[in-house]
Amino acid sequence: MKVFAIFEMNVLAELQTSLKDRWCSPSDTLHASKIPKALREPAIITGYRPVNRSWNYYLFSMFRLHNETFNVWSHLVGIVAIILVLLNLSETFGFSGNKHLWPALTFGICAIITNLFSTVAHLFHSKSTTVHYTMFLLDYIGVTFYAFGSGVLAMYACSTKNFYEAWSQYYLSTLVIACWFSYIVLCFAKCIYGEDPFNKSKKRLQVGSVVILSVWLIAPLFERYKTCFMQNGCSFSSLNHITICILLFGLQAFFFGSHLPEKMFPGKCDILGQGHQIFHILSNLTQVTQIRAVVMDMRSGHSDHTDPAFSELLFYGILLMALSISTFLLARKFTPNS
Repeated sequence: MKVFAIFEMNVLAELQTSLKDRWCSPSDTLHASKIPKALREPAIITGYRPVNRSWNYYLFSMFRLHNETFNVWSHLVGIVAIILVLLNLSETFGFSGNKHLWPALTFGICAIITNLFSTVAHLFHSKSTTVHYTMFLLDYIGVTFYAFGSGVLAMYACSTKNFYEAWSQYYLSTLVIACWFSYIVLCFAKCIYGEDPFNKSKKRLQVGSVVILSVWLIAPLFERYKTCFMQNGCSFSSLNHITICILLFGLQAFFFGSHLPEKMFPGKCDILGQGHQIFHILSNLTQVTQIRAVVMDMRSGHSDHTDPAFSELLFYGILLMALSISTFLLARKFTPNS
């Protein structure tokens, strides 16, 4: 009995230590100088996870404190928020009997893909340089689908009748091409400049490709502002629900590209307060605000002139995924193997 009791105590002690190390301890995070350069972030000095651990280590690291913890959980919360919003829309209006909500459903699916891919990337990319490249090439697919979903909303929920009649036959095909081109540029920037996270050309290419894509995404909205300006009695305040979305997009681009406030306070934002974390919060907020804008336009009758077909939206979404995965597989051949 005494031997059994000692054995039981040893097992419990080992289990307690194992659980503490796995779930609670933040003590194994490293200084930036201790990890490969490709895995470093500008002005983030500490809080990095060690490389070459098991996949389970990085999976369970979501419950530990390091410089990616917030990035993982912010998008997990975003997924839950989008699902709850879609469920609420389904209960209130019903997707099957209201085709003007199909763009919102399409966007919701795209937003979930975006948040899911980003969560996986931030959770596992620290395993090695090779995994880092792979994860963020996948993450860019999520960015591409966010753009696709936003374009669908702009055309089928927020466009003017004149713009819709002029471009509806070509918009989705050109949107897929524009999103695919943006993904190619993002992959090119990562493959060419990814070894140096401080390279400004990489950030310019990434932000520039998204900004160019945004021109096509907001074209239906620009037409709406122009129409409002030309009409007597139309106030820009009636478009506040759209203006807020555009401003949030601008703030996303700023915090993604600037690495502020951490560049102003190196080492002070390692765990909390990074510009990328603010970018994640703004992204989640923008997604919910975009769906809100669709509902407002639907209730006002603004989108009555559009004729979205879910089968068509699904086809172009699948086409974009196929093109993106093909590009991803090709880009993987140009990433370092280490």
